[in-house]
Amino acid sequence: MLKIFSRNALNKFIRNPRHAIVTGKDKVITQMIAACSDGYSLFAKNVTFFLTYRCNLKCDVCGQWGITGYVNKFSRAELQDEVDIKTLKRIIDEISPHRPQITMCGGEVLLYKDWFEFLTYVKSKGLQCVLTTNGTMIEMNAERLVEVGLDKISFSLDGPERIHDMARGDNVFQRVLRGLKSVNQYKSQNKRKVPVIEIGCTISDQNYRYLDEVIDIAESLEVSCLIFLHLIFISENEFTRQSRLFHEVFQTESIHWSGYRYHPTGMDVEYLIKKIEAINQNRHKIPIVFHPNFTEKEIRNYYLNSFFLSTSYKNFCLSPWTSVYVLPNGDVSPCSSFVAGNIRKDSFKNILNNRKFRYFRNELKRRKFFPVCPRCCEFYKY
Repeated sequence: MLKIFSRNALNKFIRNPRHAIVTGKDKVITQMIAACSDGYSLFAKNVTFFLTYRCNLKCDVCGQWGITGYVNKFSRAELQDEVDIKTLKRIIDEISPHRPQITMCGGEVLLYKDWFEFLTYVKSKGLQCVLTTNGTMIEMNAERLVEVGLDKISFSLDGPERIHDMARGDNVFQRVLRGLKSVNQYKSQNKRKVPVIEIGCTISDQNYRYLDEVIDIAESLEVSCLIFLHLIFISENEFTRQSRLFHEVFQTESIHWSGYRYHPTGMDVEYLIKKIEAINQNRHKIPIVFHPNFTEKEIRNYYLNSFFLSTSYKNFCLSPWTSVYVLPNGDVSPCSSFVAGNIRKDSFKNILNNRKFRYFRNELKRRKFFPVCPRCCEFYKY
């Protein structure tokens, strides 16, 4: 299981040796713990709070609200079931001594009524905090985000205006740009370096011919980097295999993966491969990252074959040993619909290494990955 060096690890070292050494050390420690600890982990390095499932957009390729999005089937009561701010503060009190990075997600996270109180409390504890957003509500909140000391905002951008709005809705592109520019304006006025702004662009059959234009837009703005993310999608067969396994092994449904049953139709994969190669060979004003950083052969297999397995990554997921997700209703999950506990009923520390969580990690270690894992971006982080 222990695989320290890879083509991607070497590339990261070349780009940023100091950062690569630090993350490489953490990776080795995590791999050793995963291999030897019978399902136990150290305290999570990353805790992501999905504060709400609600969203003001319905983007086509979104696993939550997209064409096959799993949230579409939720009842009104399920959508409104959100953890109260008092409980969230209790959890931050509990986990803050361990210094994890906090990520705020949705849905659209700014629809959660107490999002700013939560963010303010997280920053009062001196924790790093990242906000992921569709960008439509940032303009009206830009000044507060700068003043509170938010560390990073990750904006979604699917392409130039026509392409972005085709995927997300009328006038969304302009709202995103106004929000991004407002944050930069308040940073400049107050001589602040944060929040750092990052743009994420998910490659899909709708925008793969417009990657150069996304780069032009990103370079015209004051952003730290542009990350191109390969589309997360699965076939009906992959979903059936995943569902059957989760039902048999964990006695649960793999609900969240039902939202990623999507097939990118009409995509010219050879064009995409050549475009990615050209982008990687050119010099840019800002860092341009592709995640996962697949080889040419892998890109071809990823988009054209129903079954995919990387040849340049280690094909073992360490995420449950490093990352934890808190869902809107308080459920604590390492991955895809598996629930290890609930923060309304138990402490975060108790859940992190309880019997259910350890069982999940041990099953993953034994199998190395589940049927849909090779389609998940988390699979390639560690």
